[in-house]
Amino acid sequence: MLITRLVILVGTVLVGVSGDDVSHSLTDDAKDTMLKVTGVDLTSLVFRGKFVFVAQVGSPQKVVMELRDGSEPAGVGMDVLITGRSLKAA
Repeated sequence: MLITRLVILVGTVLVGVSGDDVSHSLTDDAKDTMLKVTGVDLTSLVFRGKFVFVAQVGSPQKVVMELRDGSEPAGVGMDVLITGRSLKAA
């Protein structure tokens, strides 16, 4: 079993999308961590359920998310415009 520790800074923008069933792959601990860190609530994800989200770490009020149950054949998607300050790479 591979255990990975991921450090994500406050303010980081995360984008998540699933194309097929991930309900059996996400543990309760993973779902709880997503909720605490980003405000993304995947607790109602069902078999063959799909999701897409954009979240900013530390700002759960900014979550944009779509969650579908497994009965819909189409995938999920969204258009999102993210604004903020520009940073130049050194």
